[in-house]
Amino acid sequence: MSLIKRSSSATFWCGVDVFVRQFFLFCFSLLLARLLDPEHFGAIAILYLFFGIASTFVDGGFSSALIQRQDTNHTDESTVFWFNLGMGITIAMLVWLLGPYFLQFFDIGVLIPLTWVLALNILFASLGSIHCALLTKQLNFKLQMIIGLVATAVSGLFALLMAIGGFGIWALAAQALLSSGITTCLFWYFNPWRPAFQFSLHSARELFAFGGYFMASGLIDVAYAHAYYLLIGKIYGMRILGVYERANNSRQMPVSLLSHILSSVAFPIFSIASKDKPTLRYGLRFATRTMMFINVPVMLGLALVSEPLVLVLLGEKWLSVAPIFQALCIGSTLWPLHVINLSALVAQGRSKLCFLLDSVNKLFGCVLLISASLIYGVDGVAWSLSLFYFFCFVLTAHYSRLYIDYGPVAQAHDILPTLCISLVTLLTAQMIINVLNASAICSLIITFLFGSSMFVTLSYALKLKELYNILRIVMPNSRFSAATTELNIVADGRERN
Repeated sequence: MSLIKRSSSATFWCGVDVFVRQFFLFCFSLLLARLLDPEHFGAIAILYLFFGIASTFVDGGFSSALIQRQDTNHTDESTVFWFNLGMGITIAMLVWLLGPYFLQFFDIGVLIPLTWVLALNILFASLGSIHCALLTKQLNFKLQMIIGLVATAVSGLFALLMAIGGFGIWALAAQALLSSGITTCLFWYFNPWRPAFQFSLHSARELFAFGGYFMASGLIDVAYAHAYYLLIGKIYGMRILGVYERANNSRQMPVSLLSHILSSVAFPIFSIASKDKPTLRYGLRFATRTMMFINVPVMLGLALVSEPLVLVLLGEKWLSVAPIFQALCIGSTLWPLHVINLSALVAQGRSKLCFLLDSVNKLFGCVLLISASLIYGVDGVAWSLSLFYFFCFVLTAHYSRLYIDYGPVAQAHDILPTLCISLVTLLTAQMIINVLNASAICSLIITFLFGSSMFVTLSYALKLKELYNILRIVMPNSRFSAATTELNIVADGRERN
């Protein structure tokens, strides 16, 4: 199968996988939000700091190294498995011992037993990480979709029953633990790969030469992402943190959908084409234009209807989420650009450069975070992300210009038509909502139905290639797809050159 067909198939199944899982998680989170209080979500957000850092340590960047390298063998894979398992046991013990002191600092020592239970998540993750990495390297996202769907549905239903039964925050803990356990068990059942009783120091050194920087970048990324939670939780308390966490998680559904597709599909595809700069540049441009064609209208549309959306889905007790959610959506418009550029650079083996870029980005972000929180409060923290995401995009795209000949100006030029059409569409929708003085539900219906119809119509009238690219991915075997593929052959060839 050609690389184009493999990438289209992988993108489709990865998209289905993430969309289905995010949809179920979103539905369950809405129901849980109506049953639980903001304090519960704030406390669990603090606990997840442990497991974000722990999962990065457990992997050690080795899984990414396996995906990036095209000449690995079973000894390399077994070495990664045993390393991940050893780190999983070590980190789980450290969480067990140090977790209580951390929780007492935030005056939530009552959750200490919860930390001990959730430490099992680290072990489950270490047992299944190599299976997930190998499936990703093979671009087998169909199996991952099935496994993710089962794990998400079962864990979500169980958590919902616990919340109805009055178990409070333990329902959220059970959801995370059960999802991780089911995922790992199904990986072992459906994936025939088994580790050999081998551990090669030579393989570990070679993989760590690439994966070590990747792990360091991951640690910085996790620490920075949760620094917002730590600061808000300590200064403003668990309730305000719970409000911020709901706003952040809600806007992350479309963002994480695209980011996961990009990091899962683009990285292995870019790795295959890493030695062919024209092909890599073409792939980077294709990913930029296609993903932003989806992300820009979705995030700006969510920002437009932030208040009616929160009112309809979460209820009045969560209404303070709306302005934070709006700010986070606007800021997230540019985030996929950073992810795309970073994936292309990592695929070329430039993990050290990516680590340095992440360090500079997060240093700038920390200055923004502290300044915004002290001067403008929680709303300022949310708006500071917009400036942070813009800075990340410009910096990483600058190095894409140096190494791939596709920099920030060229990328901005490629997404400008999508941005213009999105703004025209949403401004028109807002005018209609104001004239009709529409209710919350009507505002959502007008924005979704009218906005999406107008956006697609304008894109078709202006013959935006991104629309055809998406249709080719969603309907790869249709007559329309064949026709558009033929129409785009000449343009594709020009872009590769």
